[in-house]
Amino acid sequence: MRDRVRSALFAVVAVACGGRLPPPVAPAELPASLLDAARARPVPDLAQARMNIRLRSKPLDLAASTGAGLVVERPGKVRFDLMGPLGGPLLVINADGTGLSALLVGASRHLLAAEADSVVREASGGVADLDTLAALLVGDVPFDGMVPSAASIGDDGALTVKLPGPDGAGIELVVASDGTPRRVHATDPNGGLLLSADYALFQDVGGVLMPSDLILEVPQLELVIEVKYKVWSVPESSPVDFSVAPPDGVASESLEDAVRKALTGA
Repeated sequence: MRDRVRSALFAVVAVACGGRLPPPVAPAELPASLLDAARARPVPDLAQARMNIRLRSKPLDLAASTGAGLVVERPGKVRFDLMGPLGGPLLVINADGTGLSALLVGASRHLLAAEADSVVREASGGVADLDTLAALLVGDVPFDGMVPSAASIGDDGALTVKLPGPDGAGIELVVASDGTPRRVHATDPNGGLLLSADYALFQDVGGVLMPSDLILEVPQLELVIEVKYKVWSVPESSPVDFSVAPPDGVASESLEDAVRKALTGA
C-alpha cells in the first residue's frame, strides 16, 4: 500500500513539473515539494535481492567477500544471508520488526537483541534505527519527517539537503534529479562520521529504480560493507522467515553485549 501511495505522490509532482523535478531555484526559495517528491518516489515495501558483497569490521571480527541474499519488508523486517563457498549460509541476520538476531551457523552461536532499534542507535551514534538501515539497503531516501535546515541544488540538478539530527548530529542527503539518493552522511557535532551510504547507478526493476551499488559505513564499528546488487525482484509475499528465535538446541547470547564490547573494546 505504502509504495502505491508514494508512486501517486511522485507522479503528481513530476507531472506538475512537466515530467521532471522542479528547476533549480535559490535555496531560500526551494519548494518543499522537491524533497517531498524524492521521499515519495515509489520503492517496494517488499523487495528481494541477490548480491556480491565485501564486508570488514575488526571489532566484530568480520571479513568476507562472497555472495549474499537480502529480503526487506518495510517497516523494519530484514533477512540477510551471507553465503559460504559451498552455497550454504555462514551468517544469518534476522529482524522481525522488533528484535534482531545473528546466527553464526558454523559456530552454532545465536545472538539476540530484544530491541533492534536500540542496538542500531547505539552503533550509529543515535542517528539511525532499524528501518533507516532497511531504507538505505533498498535505496529509499531515509529520515522521513525531518525538516531541512538548509538546501541547495547543484549544476547537475542534484539536491543537497541538511537535516538536524539528534544530540547535535548533522545529516546531509544528496538526491539526484530522478529522486534517488546518491549520498547519505551523518556526522557528530565535531564532524566525525557516524553513518554513511554512497550509491552509484540505479537500475530499473519493473518501472521502479533500485540500487546497483552501495557502500555502507558504520565507523564506530569500523564496519564497511560494499554491495554490488546482481538481481532485484519484488515478490508477492515474503519468501523467508524473519523469526529471531534460536534454532532448536542453541542458546541465545546477548547481541547488545556483543555490540557494546565491539564499540568499547572492553
